[in-house]
Amino acid sequence: MQHKTIIATCAAMAAFSGMATADIQLPLDVLNANNGGKTFSAQLGAGYATKYISRGLAFQNSASDHVIPLEAVGAYQLNNQYSLIGGLKYQWMTDNGLEHNDSGICDEGSAILGVSRKFGKSTVAALSYQFVHGGIPGSFNIHNTGNNSGFPAFSHNRPEEHSFVLDIHHDFGKGLENFFWDCRVQYTFRWMTGWWFTNTLGYRYDVNKSTSVIVAGTWNATAGYFDSNSLNANGTQGISLTVSTPVKATKDLTVTPFVGTVWLGNGGLAANHRGASARFPYREPSKVYRNFTFVAGVGVAYTF
Repeated sequence: MQHKTIIATCAAMAAFSGMATADIQLPLDVLNANNGGKTFSAQLGAGYATKYISRGLAFQNSASDHVIPLEAVGAYQLNNQYSLIGGLKYQWMTDNGLEHNDSGICDEGSAILGVSRKFGKSTVAALSYQFVHGGIPGSFNIHNTGNNSGFPAFSHNRPEEHSFVLDIHHDFGKGLENFFWDCRVQYTFRWMTGWWFTNTLGYRYDVNKSTSVIVAGTWNATAGYFDSNSLNANGTQGISLTVSTPVKATKDLTVTPFVGTVWLGNGGLAANHRGASARFPYREPSKVYRNFTFVAGVGVAYTF
């Protein structure tokens, strides 16, 4: 596989994964490539997905259907090994409108800022600070402050999450050139505290110079994040399998249709059976998440 094809495929992979999941998925190898010796590189993404998915979890409520994500990520190269990286993302759940009074589900906005480092030709790692407002992460971290944001899409009492994140991307070699591994280790320190783990193993096949097929499986889990008052339990939150077909429309523009399935893990299943607790004495068991979810959509990424 030629280097240019790898870059195009990975750019498309970043666009597709950004459509299917809530967190900002940094396309580390794309942003850290030489790109003709440019100091600054960036990627703009937009798209559509039939369902809002976050860390292997999908709300049962239909108000989280039909999501439109918008994303911008960039890297400033400090030297041959290190780069400054950052990104912004907004997930608009169109069935909610902008008020969310009926569903209680808030649109999700997130930002990330960090430093990345290359380790040889096949591995890139980044250490970052991530802020998430709204969505599933925000619902876990709601705290009451007595005032609301002035922006109508953020009409809840501070549903926000603050975390440190380690991202790793690795391309395999020696007979496994088409396989890649993405790993995220996240420690949340406010308002919840604890760990999130995400591991993706994928395979990419170049059909021709402009089209590829990517098959990827992802596992999401927590440790020490949820307590006895939380809806979820710690452990596996969700497992997903996604197939995407990135098509390079122009030199810098990639269009990526995708389909995927998400299975709820034991940690997420606990929320569908959790009743009253000391913190929530009047809570009744209800089905919060879907046990099985089919999601489809398309992403568009422009890299420069």
